[in-house]
Amino acid sequence: MRRFLADETDVWSSLTKPEQTALWFGRWEDNATPGKIIRVRMAHEKGQPWANMIVEECSAPNRLVVTGNCKGPPSMRAGNPAQLR
Repeated sequence: MRRFLADETDVWSSLTKPEQTALWFGRWEDNATPGKIIRVRMAHEKGQPWANMIVEECSAPNRLVVTGNCKGPPSMRAGNPAQLR
């Protein structure tokens, strides 16, 4: 789990705007709407691989559920959704 010391609007932007997500996680591309696949560049992983992730739910400004196939920590692997609470 990651914790952010920021207001809700700033946190939402850092998760949903590719140019801001690129600063701390990795840039992403494609149509980020529920049910769609996005490609995420894992900026801090060896070789900066691309990972496909599915936007399961997106309800601004407090719920984002994304699942993926990246090889990062167990919390980010397929079947372990990232959620904003």
